[in-house]
Amino acid sequence: MAELFLAPRALPALARALCALIDAGEGGGRLKLFDRRGKDATLLATLTFARPCAAQAETEEIEFYALQDEPDAPNRGKAAWARIEDGDGALVLEGDVGERKGKTAFVIEDASIRKGDIVRVRALRLALRQVRERG
Repeated sequence: MAELFLAPRALPALARALCALIDAGEGGGRLKLFDRRGKDATLLATLTFARPCAAQAETEEIEFYALQDEPDAPNRGKAAWARIEDGDGALVLEGDVGERKGKTAFVIEDASIRKGDIVRVRALRLALRQVRERG
């Protein structure tokens, strides 16, 4: 397996680049929650990022502004996969979803979504960290 190591000073620049990608395109970027990864995944909710999506990142963490609620969840299930797209629907990043910090890329308070419910994400933060030190 190939390995890639980023210098800690590169992480804020990467955070700013991710924000620029989310803000690209028509309208705000979107956070889509699915019940699983893959072609058979069921869309549970779509929330829209503010534009700009976050304040200028000066560290390796992105603290996003409040997302626009999903007013009527199209399906029920437990969120297990998330996809962030730009305003045109182009993929920016994807990752697993869970309810326990440190176990998944995206942590939400309650991953269970019921059809017809309002889905609200009060706070969303993305931390870019070195996975391990080079050496």
